[in-house]
Amino acid sequence: MRLPDASARRTLKKFWREEDGTASVDGLIWVMFFTTLLVFILDASIMFMNNVEVRRVTQDGSRLYVRGGFDGEADPIAALDLWVENNLSDLSPNVNATSSLNASNQLSTVVTYPASDTDLTGLVNVLSNFNIEVLVVNQKAVL
Repeated sequence: MRLPDASARRTLKKFWREEDGTASVDGLIWVMFFTTLLVFILDASIMFMNNVEVRRVTQDGSRLYVRGGFDGEADPIAALDLWVENNLSDLSPNVNATSSLNASNQLSTVVTYPASDTDLTGLVNVLSNFNIEVLVVNQKAVL
């Protein structure tokens, strides 16, 4: 077995002392971190957008109820719940709407759906599995 000559040893020493490539390793780590952060922000913004849609549909249903839109139904509250669930079924197949009318004619509609139904990438579901709840209260006019 032959030992490396002096020029080969110098080349190896120079190679081990060089630190030019270390920035690329740090850069890759930061790129992965910022990409994950960007995906998380995208996920959160889509969840907020879907929450606005749920609130709008729930408010429309509640407004329809207080204006007499379900008066011809056998059970207007159940019809309202079904209407809200049907209009949100594309957004979340597991949506659950529950409405109630109190003694002072305030209609409360609570819509609950799993966050995983509106999670685009699944990142939020990995971190925490939770439900999102939207509450809308409208006053029914007494005539």
